[in-house]
Amino acid sequence: MSLRSLRFLDVCLQLWQRSKQGYADLKDSGFLQLPSERLLHDKTNARAPVTSCKIKDSHFQLTPATRMRNHLAADIFSDDMLELLDNYQEFKRHQKGDADSMRLTREYVTAANIFMKTFANTKPIRTMDDPRLVQLDGALQWFLDFHVV
Repeated sequence: MSLRSLRFLDVCLQLWQRSKQGYADLKDSGFLQLPSERLLHDKTNARAPVTSCKIKDSHFQLTPATRMRNHLAADIFSDDMLELLDNYQEFKRHQKGDADSMRLTREYVTAANIFMKTFANTKPIRTMDDPRLVQLDGALQWFLDFHVV
C-alpha cells in the first residue's frame, strides 16, 4: 500500500471516528469511493495512524545511498575497527601524550559492535538463555550508564 493510500485511509478513519453517520452519508452519496466501515474498524485495531508515525516508506525501500550508509556503519562497528583502535592505542603508548585516550571510543565501538553482530546474525534467538541476549544486555547497560567526562 502506498503512502498516499495510507494517508487517504487515515483521513477516512478520522472522519469515521468523528461521525459514523456523516461517513455513511458521504459513502452512500457516491461522491467518493470510500473504504467499507468494516475495513476501517479492522484498521483502528491494527495500526497507529500514519499522521503520528515518523516511519516512512523510505525506511523499508532502501536506495543505494541508504544501503551505503548501513554498510559504512557496519564497517565502523566491526572487529577490524576494534583492532585498528587497539593498534592506534598501542602506538600512542610509545608517544608522548595520553596513553588511554581511545578507551571510551573503544568501549563505544565494542558496545555498538555487539548490536551489529547480533542483529546481523540470521540464527533465531529461541530461548532467554541465548548468550547473545546477555551480550546485548551488557551493551545496553553500557549505553545507559555512559556519561561524558
